[in-house]
Formats: sequence, structure tokens, C-alpha cells
Amino acid sequence: MFRIAYFEPVQGLNVYGRELLPHLAQLDEIEVYTDADASALDKVISDTFPVRSFEEFETHRDGYDHLIFQMRNNPFHVPVYDALLAHGGVAVLHETRLAGIIGAKTLSRGHRLAFLKGVLVNEGAKAFVHSATDLLLRQGFGRASRYDMNRQAIRRSYGVIVHNRDAERQLRSRYPTLPVCTVRRGVPPPHPCDLTAAKEVLGLTGRFPIVASFGVINARKRIGQALEAFAGIVDEFPAAIYVLVGQLFEFDLKGIVARLGLTGRVLSPGRVDDETFNRYLAVTDIGVNLRYPLEGETSSTALRLMSYGKPMLVTAAGSLAELPDTCTIKIAPDGQEVRRIREALLRLAYDDGLRQGMGTAAQAYVTNHHTWEQAAQTYHRFLEQLATNGTHWRTR
Repeated sequence: MFRIAYFEPVQGLNVYGRELLPHLAQLDEIEVYTDADASALDKVISDTFPVRSFEEFETHRDGYDHLIFQMRNNPFHVPVYDALLAHGGVAVLHETRLAGIIGAKTLSRGHRLAFLKGVLVNEGAKAFVHSATDLLLRQGFGRASRYDMNRQAIRRSYGVIVHNRDAERQLRSRYPTLPVCTVRRGVPPPHPCDLTAAKEVLGLTGRFPIVASFGVINARKRIGQALEAFAGIVDEFPAAIYVLVGQLFEFDLKGIVARLGLTGRVLSPGRVDDETFNRYLAVTDIGVNLRYPLEGETSSTALRLMSYGKPMLVTAAGSLAELPDTCTIKIAPDGQEVRRIREALLRLAYDDGLRQGMGTAAQAYVTNHHTWEQAAQTYHRFLEQLATNGTHWRTR
């Protein structure tokens, strides 16, 4: 059993940490470090684990075997990134690309030179010149947003955890001596749900097919392409509706819906509570989880849809391409993308047996390969491997 200091902001703890940590705590002793104001923490965390602010680590740092830093490529995780650079440890990269964190630390605060220094340290002189040109002459983020920008984080990590094999391949290619472990992200079991009642509560009674996408709604999720394809099936399925559950981010949904003549056929409830989220998962007939370009991430919403036994359209790239063909239809992000999405939607909408068969296969796959118990065991085995090799935080 290891003694672990676990770093994650409240935003992450209330989703990822609350599901992983109760299982990891069966194997290791865990103390949580998070944002200074932890009053919004889920009770699964606040009532179970010692919780301290990031700043308090300095006075409690003795005696830990491992430090684990959960990092997503968004501004909420800047303090975790800073803590990793300061102390070193095991980084859990939810995306291999960290350009968003670097930008949040610098550009969003008006510090252009600090950003360019970050590009130089992480990506080298050529990237520095490109980024300087974009920033100083074009006044934009430009090419830098496509860089991984993870070298500093890797240098401070004696081990890295990712959630899919594609991300592991990326890191091993760039950092051949880095200890990397793929931990398949866990998925909680589906909540029991009366479908008739759920559809009534959500205002979806009589709608078919209910096509749905979950998570942040933006251009990278190929929502524009999916809506264009969806517009091509509504004549054959007049009761069809496309539900977008999640926060809009720099995406003109109203404009696209109006242009495609989909008014009344697209529902966008925004971010919703857990109970409502689970209802939307349960009533979905066809899931759409596309994204390109990818950033080394694993889609938790794709796995959740699969846990509810839903067939799904996914992008034929990155971690999504790793999902079995028995429960997903792969869509290449090329010039035929819209046509292929439309054909896949029609095929699934017309064929009840296909939908049910793919849904059954999806549920079985998640049950067999994506439990939180399995995830916690893989975390622990990797920490044991690092310790066996003489690497743990106290030796740093």
C-alpha cells in the first residue's frame, strides 16, 4: 500500500476523482489536494478523504510515496500543472496536448513573451519562430494551438498514465525512455430508468430516432457535419430529433440550425444535472461521438453511452478508432464525412435489430473492459512497477 498525494481541481474531482478514488482507496492511502475553496466538493470526496488546498502541500509533503497529478488541457488545471513542475511526480494526461494550459497561464493573462518562452522550451526553435510570427503579426494563437506543448510536464514526470493506446503510442514515439501506462477509463453502471417516463419528463415522447451528442459542443466535435447529415434524414423520419447535451463553446448552433431548416428538430439543453444527463443517455436511440483533430483524449461520454447499450457513430481516428466495430460505426473525417454520417443514421434508424445488436455489444464491451475497479488496479500496478524500478517520489 502506497501513501499518495492526489492533485485535481474541484471540477475534475466531482467527475473523475469521485469515481476513481473510492476504488483506488481500497489499495492505497490517499490524501487529496485541490482548489483552495473546496466547499463545492462532492460528498464522496469531502466525507471520505483528507482534503487540503494546493498551497498546503508544502507543509504536509513528508511521507508520500507517490504524487499523482490529474491534468486536462483547460484553465482549471493550471494549478495542477504548476504543482507538477514544482514537485514532480506521476502525471495523468487526459489529453496529450497541453497547449491550452500553457495558453491559459500566459496569453489569457496578456503575457505573450511568457507564452513564446513556453513554446521554445516545449517545442523548439522552429515552433518558436512560427508562434512569434502568428502572435506578433497575425494577432492570433495560430499554429501553436496544434503543438503538444508537453515536454516540460514530461520532464517532471517519472511516470505517465494515459487512457488509450493511441496516446501511449504518441508519448512512446516522442519520449522512448518514458514509463507510460494505459489505464482504461472506468464507467459507472447505468442508472435504472423507465424509458417512457424519462421521455415524458424530457419532452421527447413520440420522437424517433433520438440522435444525441454529449459533452462540450464545438466545431472539433464535428457537430456542424453531424447536423448537416441529420438534415438529410428528417424527410424519411419526420419525428427525428437531435439532442446536444453540453455547453456550447464558440459554436453558432442557432445559425447552423436556421440555415439547415432544423428549427424544432434540435434540442440543446446545455449543461444538466446528473439525473437529467442519465435520462438523456437512456432515451438515446443513436449516439454520435465525432471529433477531429484529436488531442490524445478518451471520450468518457462515448463510454457512458455504450454502458447504456447504445449504438454509436465515432470518428475513425485516435482513441475512438480503438472501439470495437461490433458496437460502433466508424466515420472517416474526410470529404465524404457528411454522406457517411447520413447513411449510418439511416441504416441504424431503419434496422431495429442492428441497433439492438450493436447496443448489446457496446454494453458487454464496457462491462468487460472499463470498470473503475480495473482502472484502480492498473493505477496501483503501475505505481508498484515504478517503485520496483527504484522510482517513487521520495527518491526524487
